[in-house]
Amino acid sequence: MRDTIRQAISFGLVGVLNTAIGFGTIVLAQTVFGLPPVVSNILGYAAGLTNSFFMNRAITFRGASRDLAAAIRFLVAFAIAYGANLAVLLGLLSVAPEAALAWQAVAMIVYTGVFFVLSKFYVFRVAP
Repeated sequence: MRDTIRQAISFGLVGVLNTAIGFGTIVLAQTVFGLPPVVSNILGYAAGLTNSFFMNRAITFRGASRDLAAAIRFLVAFAIAYGANLAVLLGLLSVAPEAALAWQAVAMIVYTGVFFVLSKFYVFRVAP
């Protein structure tokens, strides 16, 4: 349990950096370049993805597999978490499109929870 708490805190701290990168990209794409919310969201998550993999592998889930299979599992987990993010975003946009930036934040929270669980138990699992 203690290890899970440490991992959750570390995942959260790494996530702060990824969130700054991702949300900053989303805001820039949406407000400066006038891109639609979904395109902005895709760009934001693409910007933080590589950083997330390497920092979480090195810091959060030390001792986890460092092979190509871990990178592939990371991409699968990302796709699932991002799918949850996008479903939430699209659902909320259909209700109140004028609150697009707020909905981006809500969708990011869903993404983070799903991605942590998948990272711990699927991507960076330590072999017995």
